[in-house]
Amino acid sequence: MLLSGMRWLMAPCALANLAWLMCSQACLAAAVVVNTHREEEVLVVEARADLGATNQQAWGVLTDYAHLHEFVPDLAESRVTERTADRVVVEQKGRAGFLFFRFSISLRMEIEERPPREILAKAVSGSFKEMTGRYELEPAGTGVKLHYTGRFVPNFGVPRFIGNAALKRAVERQFGAMVQEIERRAAIGENPEAGAPSKQ
Repeated sequence: MLLSGMRWLMAPCALANLAWLMCSQACLAAAVVVNTHREEEVLVVEARADLGATNQQAWGVLTDYAHLHEFVPDLAESRVTERTADRVVVEQKGRAGFLFFRFSISLRMEIEERPPREILAKAVSGSFKEMTGRYELEPAGTGVKLHYTGRFVPNFGVPRFIGNAALKRAVERQFGAMVQEIERRAAIGENPEAGAPSKQ
């Protein structure tokens, strides 16, 4: 839980936090949509969500590379190794799995930021022959829509019947965690540079 380990000193505050958390999780479960398919050896994923947050708050979470492992499931490490005005190199380590299949994953990614709407990512070394991703933010009423598209070709063997299911589960968990963190920060009015809570 987002608030696990926190000592609630006042019952009314605790009930309010619990009510917000339950509502938030239910709303996110309905708002996040993930689709996957194969194009020969390429695993393709598309995800989207409607966010009750500002563009700045969403952008702040998406580019909080040094803290991603604190709230994204299965991500053990995420660190920035290089940064210029619009280019960032990030190294990540984690694990992915489905049923009794488990995979250790390491990535070195080159990220191009096109503020305030678009982020492009490409793996330059690691566990994937090809891995590209694109986040896009689009104004929607008082909030924003978040779109993600990605293409994956693993270096490790993934049985066809496992690949789509494992990818969809991983994206649902990780994209869902990003959405939840954006909404958490928006709900408390946290600034984009603030840190993140421990992941669930």
